Amino acid sequence: MPLREQKLPFRYDWEAVVTPVVDYALSRSDVDGDRLAVQGMSLGGYLAARAAAYEPRFQAAILYDGVWSLYDSIRGVLSLEALRALDAGDSAGFDEIVTQQMQTNTQLRWTFTQGTFCFGSGSLYEFVDASRAMTLDHTVVERITAPTLVMEADGDQFFRGQPEQVFDTLRSPKTFVRFTAEDGAENHCQSGALAHKDEVVFNWLDDILLKAN
Repeated sequence: MPLREQKLPFRYDWEAVVTPVVDYALSRSDVDGDRLAVQGMSLGGYLAARAAAYEPRFQAAILYDGVWSLYDSIRGVLSLEALRALDAGDSAGFDEIVTQQMQTNTQLRWTFTQGTFCFGSGSLYEFVDASRAMTLDHTVVERITAPTLVMEADGDQFFRGQPEQVFDTLRSPKTFVRFTAEDGAENHCQSGALAHKDEVVFNWLDDILLKAN
């Protein structure tokens, strides 16, 4: 794993990671270059969108769920006290406040423990500051030409509302699927009903990739 073994942290320009992978895949005789698809799960919803925007060889993109801004998502789990310190640029105060609140807030503890590890950040404030770059905008999303499937889970605690923002900005052929408690897939990345999610994805891919050939 690059993160654990090579100490390579996340980067916002995911096309720099994906394009060499596509180059390698297309060098193999067992890969159909006319049916390449990219799929992103959780924060991968941002990473896959970014990759699809700058890598035109993808014929389909799946975002589950659609992610517009990691930074906005992080802000959504912060207390007013932490937000004041963040907006004031008080890095030491921010780290102290969040560290204390992590002791009793599971979501906050997971977000910052996982985030500082994945980003290779030296502090909690540094992680949040670095996350600003993982925000889409119209100039990026409108570059996507591949048909795109954007999914949303009603009970998602991280990116609720962001899939619609991504979907509304897309100019490529697009499909939006919302998962609810009725189908048991309302949790983050449809974790309660992965088989149902997979059925939706594979049926959509059949329609897109078979029509393209």
